[in-house]
Amino acid sequence: ELAAHAGDAMKSLGNMIGRLEVMAREKSVSLDAVYEEGSTILDIAGLFDKRVLCDACYSLCELVDRQRTHGRADWTSIGVHVSALRLLWTKDGEDPASLKSVVDGLWSITDRLTP
Repeated sequence: ELAAHAGDAMKSLGNMIGRLEVMAREKSVSLDAVYEEGSTILDIAGLFDKRVLCDACYSLCELVDRQRTHGRADWTSIGVHVSALRLLWTKDGEDPASLKSVVDGLWSITDRLTP
């Protein structure tokens, strides 16, 4: 039954990534809004086994959570994550090793900010 909703889910993922792109560009929303959108993408991508996209969203959510903990907003690192989400979403299933290296790079950004 879940497969019947895959097309709508993929369209929704693209739209949510688009909303994140606007948030990162305009820098006018709270970090909570970025976290919530990223978390929703993570949930939907997980249902459809989009592992690389999930890993990248998890890095974004962790980054935002660490920024909130430290009372700062680094929109550049958020923007890099969002751009990577778009890339990973459009390249889904292509060259998993290269896509994993993108996610590893995101985590290197996230890990610079200690929890």
